[in-house]
Amino acid sequence: MDQELNNKLINNLQEINTQEKFQDFLIDMLTKHKLNYRNINTILKHRFRNNIDIYKIVDIFRKLDIKVCRNFENCKNIDRPILAFNDFYKKNNTADNLETFCKKCRNYKGSINQRKNNQEAIQLIKTYFSLNNNIEREKFIIELYTQKYFSYLNVKGITNLSIKKIIEICEKFDVKKCEANENCVNQNGACQSRSNFSKSKNQPDGLNRFCTSCVNKKRNLPAKYDTYAERISFIDSVRRHPKDQKILQVKCKYCGKWTTPTRDQINTRIYVLRNKTGVECNIYCSDECKEKCPVFRSRTDYQLNINPKVETRNRMQIGLRKFFVKEFGEPNICEICGETFNSKDLILHHKIPVAEVHIFEADIDNLIWVCQNCHQKIHSKQGCKVSDLRFSNICG
Repeated sequence: MDQELNNKLINNLQEINTQEKFQDFLIDMLTKHKLNYRNINTILKHRFRNNIDIYKIVDIFRKLDIKVCRNFENCKNIDRPILAFNDFYKKNNTADNLETFCKKCRNYKGSINQRKNNQEAIQLIKTYFSLNNNIEREKFIIELYTQKYFSYLNVKGITNLSIKKIIEICEKFDVKKCEANENCVNQNGACQSRSNFSKSKNQPDGLNRFCTSCVNKKRNLPAKYDTYAERISFIDSVRRHPKDQKILQVKCKYCGKWTTPTRDQINTRIYVLRNKTGVECNIYCSDECKEKCPVFRSRTDYQLNINPKVETRNRMQIGLRKFFVKEFGEPNICEICGETFNSKDLILHHKIPVAEVHIFEADIDNLIWVCQNCHQKIHSKQGCKVSDLRFSNICG
């Protein structure tokens, strides 16, 4: 420390007579004159003698929550030169158990060293830390995120901010980037208002990675054979498209013609088959077939333990009976005993119980005409009683 400065500070110390002036004197020594704890201790010893030491000085600054980064005016923290204690990483064997350089300076140096071979990234880091206020830095972050198509993680690598903080800045500017980037189908481009994205619990910002425009387009694309065929082939007839082997085709539930379903249609069908609830969401080649089909909009969300005597059970039995009569004519023979009956006395019976496998409720191959006597005998067998129908059985 310069002797002239030392003498000047000692003289100034003798003139201090209030607590406020003493605190200002300490802050000036730390910030203006750039003295460390040891130098400050040397000055204070001239007045307080043995009543002061480095650790007491540290306690004073800790109460004031004031610490200075040793980079001084070159510090990368916007609040320089006076910072708080929590702006520094911990380090043992120092008077205050903290590093002499702040977190921002340490992170800056670490980022530069990690990118020695990436001059573009180094230049971006230097540009960001050269900005002197939060507004300029926030604008630079938005520029990185939007114009350079950086992800939150890429921006974090340049700025050393947490992803949570970066998201807060994007929310402030109401901007969100669709991950389709230049392929985004939205008329305003990939960078849009956050209101154009659906919610998603799986993303750090709580929003879908793709905008609603791209999501809707993707849903309406033809379903791919390799992706979906195995997942519905157990219930629907499937094949590869004759003109494009990658595309899936499914037979129309009503007319049997081959049709090309969208991804959204197939995903909805798979969801219903898995969860065994709601309408069956069968695949149709046209709205006309959909409206003509007797099982369209019929629900199968009854529970397995429903009392069969309850007449409010929502089944599609009436629609199926009308469809069979229309397509195959009036029945007059029981397919179990072979006896002749009036059609009104015959029952349309499910060989595989609907209570066990609901997707076979409208399957033609699972239905047979039986008389009331045979139907009663079937459901009197062990395993096919009403109380047993929650178990896997074939009754017929």
